Amino acid sequence: MKKILTVLGVTAGFFASAVGTAVAITPTASKVWAGYQDGHDTFSMVSARWTVPSLTCSATNTLQYALVSVGLGTSGGGTDTGAESIIMQAERTSGAGCTYNTYIGINGATEIQQNPTPGDSVVTSVRFLSGKYRFTWTDLTAASRSWQQTLKCTVYCSRTSAQVAVGLPQAGYSPLADYHQVAFHAIAVTDASGHKGSFAHNDHWSRTRFNEYDHKYSSSSGPAASSSSLSANGKAFTDTWHHV
Repeated sequence: MKKILTVLGVTAGFFASAVGTAVAITPTASKVWAGYQDGHDTFSMVSARWTVPSLTCSATNTLQYALVSVGLGTSGGGTDTGAESIIMQAERTSGAGCTYNTYIGINGATEIQQNPTPGDSVVTSVRFLSGKYRFTWTDLTAASRSWQQTLKCTVYCSRTSAQVAVGLPQAGYSPLADYHQVAFHAIAVTDASGHKGSFAHNDHWSRTRFNEYDHKYSSSSGPAASSSSLSANGKAFTDTWHHV
């Protein structure tokens, strides 16, 4: 079942480009997502490589969602998954199946692109150039599933953060579907002044780590999902699902 959503907004592991010791940052609690965010700057690009996860698709009486988001948005609190972003939505239906869709989050709404396949290795990026946002989904497993679109932003349009995360469309939207793990690597960030980096410490922007807590659907005091420590170069981390 496909839906058009309003966008309001890992075990330590797959560090393909890591050098040296992993970097531990104390996580901040979020009701929406687990991942990392650069902030206190104006950004022009964010990109990451990752593998489309496969949900646990056993029968359930409730819809469950898990969104992988790479995007530019508003700094502060982990309250959204990127205002201008590429989103891979995995939906566990009320039957015994799962669906997978990709979206562009822009102007307070989303535009559907096409269905990804679990296991595909992809690179997703959002770039701001000459007043427009360029959204690129590069499927390294099946080139025919790649796409790119350039759109003008008319609503929100904030670029004060760059984030890579897995979570929900908004707090309390649904239980978080079991996506197991998503390992991000080759993360790259550029600000409006042309400074290039990642989630590694630098003098141009701050960084925040988030773990997701779902108190509406869970009685557990632990996180519904957590982000691992960063690789030494700030270009890799893994998100891990823990419980509904």
